[in-house]
Amino acid sequence: MIYVDILFLTNLTFDFISLYLASCVAGSRLYIPGMVFSGILAAACGTWLLLGCANLGIFLFVAVLSFGLLVWLTFRPASLGAFAKLSVLVFCFLLLSGAFSFWLLKTAVSIWGNQSTSGNARTLTFLVISSLTGLLLSRTAKRWKRAVSQQTVVAEVTVGEKKCRVECTVDSGHFLTDPLTGTPVLFLPDHAASTLIPDAVYRQMRSGEASVPETDDGVVLTRLRLIPFHTENGDGLLLCYRADEAVISGISKRAYLALRKDRKEARGLCPATMLQ
Repeated sequence: MIYVDILFLTNLTFDFISLYLASCVAGSRLYIPGMVFSGILAAACGTWLLLGCANLGIFLFVAVLSFGLLVWLTFRPASLGAFAKLSVLVFCFLLLSGAFSFWLLKTAVSIWGNQSTSGNARTLTFLVISSLTGLLLSRTAKRWKRAVSQQTVVAEVTVGEKKCRVECTVDSGHFLTDPLTGTPVLFLPDHAASTLIPDAVYRQMRSGEASVPETDDGVVLTRLRLIPFHTENGDGLLLCYRADEAVISGISKRAYLALRKDRKEARGLCPATMLQ
């Protein structure tokens, strides 16, 4: 006999674990409200499908729909390509966790086969086991996240007739984008910024002032953007300059350029989302 509460908590736990692991590997941001809502919905649908659905067509439709909502509401991918990549990652982690959950359920049934066992005791024991499992997998995911954040890539950035190859550290915790277009911000080291960005804009970036520099060049003005940011130290605006393209691993991306605060740093900072 399989208890409904155990099955629901199993689905919910491994939904959350799989989403977290996928976010660490892909370097994508988790949207917690969407994750909680879609996780509960997917767990409820999964429980119903396993216990009460005998129609294969309905089973596949509800399974695909709930899984798609789970990925879409949790990550809010910017493109279908990113959605497909995240879906594959989450699906693979769900398969791995599914093998463990099968063993966990089998063990739970053998332990709770006696009907006299209280529901509170069954649920509490399950939560302890799943919490320990989640802790172990989370520690593994954090190691993966640190490994991703230490990776380096070479970005070939083009601005008009100027080109520059910039070695960048992949930063999985960098999510700064233009709120209007969703275009990510690529932070350049001082030598690359001085090469690609017009002098007036470059000097304004070095000054740290969040304002548009005075210039009569219409092309320069169309490329400028003040992008809002939020840090632990407060909110502000960051002066950015739009590049024509940034080619990373053979893939052309749109990007806004900003100056790294540490002028001694020889590498740029590339958000992990640009690798998707």
